[in-house]
Amino acid sequence: MPRPDVITPDCIMKVLRVSRPEAYKVLREAIRWGVLRLALRKDNKPWWGHYEVNWRAVEYVASLLPMNIGIDFDTMTPKRQVRNAYKYAFGAHRLAAEAVKEFNEFWRATRVQAFARAPYVLPADNVLSPPPSLPPIPKGSVLRYTLLELNGRLVPALVLGLGNIYFVPVGVRGGAQTCFPCVAYGNGKFLCAGSLRALLGLLGLPDLASLAELPEPFPYGGHSPRLVVDAGRPGLVPYDSFAPATDRYEPGLSQEQSALQYSCLGSRWRSVVLTSKAFLPEELRGWPALVLNPAAGTNRLVSHRPDIIRRDVLVCIDAIRGFIHSAVRGLRGKALSPQSSVPYALALARTVTVQAVDPPIDIYIEVLDGFKAREGKNRYRKEGGRRLYTLEEFTKLLRASDRPITVMSFRVIVPLADAPYLKEAIDFGFFFIYHNDRKDPPNAMRAEFRSYSGVNEALGKEGTMRLALGLLHLLEPSLAATYQALATA
Repeated sequence: MPRPDVITPDCIMKVLRVSRPEAYKVLREAIRWGVLRLALRKDNKPWWGHYEVNWRAVEYVASLLPMNIGIDFDTMTPKRQVRNAYKYAFGAHRLAAEAVKEFNEFWRATRVQAFARAPYVLPADNVLSPPPSLPPIPKGSVLRYTLLELNGRLVPALVLGLGNIYFVPVGVRGGAQTCFPCVAYGNGKFLCAGSLRALLGLLGLPDLASLAELPEPFPYGGHSPRLVVDAGRPGLVPYDSFAPATDRYEPGLSQEQSALQYSCLGSRWRSVVLTSKAFLPEELRGWPALVLNPAAGTNRLVSHRPDIIRRDVLVCIDAIRGFIHSAVRGLRGKALSPQSSVPYALALARTVTVQAVDPPIDIYIEVLDGFKAREGKNRYRKEGGRRLYTLEEFTKLLRASDRPITVMSFRVIVPLADAPYLKEAIDFGFFFIYHNDRKDPPNAMRAEFRSYSGVNEALGKEGTMRLALGLLHLLEPSLAATYQALATA
């Protein structure tokens, strides 16, 4: 349904089915949270009785941990007599109850494992998996899960807010607790726990006076990094044993148990692309960008909840940074590593000149096949429109219509922050990050470097792999600056 930009107390009474005094109680609480504010007329005079909706604040407040509303989760009924108790069986009350139940299950499963020590430098043969008692992620889950690497520990966590809040559910006193201590990082990221003592324990600090240099939490990038080559029909071949017969092969880096697999891609997104040419429209071509390719059904979800795009973009950028950090650490000291390959990538970058316009760092939606508007029962009409929108324009377009609108197919594009020689190095090819069910192990994610025509033939097997690893290292500072720009906007 379309979301109005301006509402009145009558709207609240109609939707919530409450009296006028109760509607004004809701108004006051919404104003306190920054969800509503008094609307203004065109001449900037107050428009009494009308309130402007801050939908970004709505999504932020809605994504926070809910308070226990007194539900017996076995019967899904109130524990005490309340007014209009029948409403707890459906609608918003039931969704809140299910979110509280899911949070409590996650909290009970992680309160012990969250403090289990793990070596900071994981050996190559270490097989890491989430704690065995961790509840499986239910289909259509309200909460988002990830596995954080923090101060030598691997801790399960929830992703909240706009994708920049990590909550480790330890030290939680009860379901009615709604305020949690957090540490704010300068790039817009937050780390929260159930109590101050638990938070200091996670950071490995004795007291608040030691909060000078904090270890930044990252989604776990994975372990056992392997250099592989996708040889086409034969499948994946270890890099050392691969002998190229043609120039049609794609070198890559594979890691196991990466949080990138379930905190970023999961069920919403099929793949992530780091590119400057492929998958980009003409307006953004030539500049490095991150592209999210949606999975089946994501177009319908995004049409109803376009706000999830910003949240998922931040989660994916952070997960890719964790993937790079794990690769750098796991391959350190080897003949082929991201660190040792940077000089080779820089030398290649200096041989080319790329003329490109630096676009503002924002989230863009490329609409590939128009929109579908519902006209009646089982009746739809295809509508055209522009091909490229900012996320704000895309959201306004969906909410402005008086009929439900569904985007047919789309891509999410985020131009990356500038970094030395990045746009020149990425001019030779692009990274395609995904999981292939037929070629990859079930718990592995792969960053595959797909070079443009003539590159494999000119550089050879080792040169192409060095270019890919060096480019991966060059991308990290650009991704960090992009995350900060989006998280603090």
